[in-house]
Amino acid sequence: MSSHIVTIVPMTSIDQQLEALGIQLPAPREPAFSYNAVVVDHGIVWVSGQLPWAEGKTELVHTGRLGKAVSLSEGQACARVCILNALAALKSTLGTLDDIQRFLKLVGFVASEPGFNQQPVVIDAASRLLLEVFGDHGQHARSAVFLVARQWRSNLLPGLICEHNLTNHIFSSS
Repeated sequence: MSSHIVTIVPMTSIDQQLEALGIQLPAPREPAFSYNAVVVDHGIVWVSGQLPWAEGKTELVHTGRLGKAVSLSEGQACARVCILNALAALKSTLGTLDDIQRFLKLVGFVASEPGFNQQPVVIDAASRLLLEVFGDHGQHARSAVFLVARQWRSNLLPGLICEHNLTNHIFSSS
């Protein structure tokens, strides 16, 4: 009879994974208007669109449309910042990111010049970040949408939908 040694490696928490990647979440921003940054309903979590705000500042990381004032690589950097802002809002509402079971959908609105057709490449930077941080739980459906008009001079506005493990939390209305 052969014997096998099985080593059980504890799952890394999302905070530990962020730290290992050298990523620090920004402080969550309060919504600018009359809406909630995050809504939890029956285990589904909706995250409002997040702008690429520079950490602790009132300026955006880059302003302008993709294909003219903003390069592809700058747009990808903005997509990552938007996702970090979304994760900060999620963590603020849920208390932890460890109970995210999976991401269902990422919708990214990309303000672009006519003729710019790399919106999916821009939003893919956000998708890759979710995969880096959450592994297989970061897999999701996705839409990358072309915009001509833009909000707050921003070039990106992604929003997330994810599934949350409600058994670990009791939400109270206050």
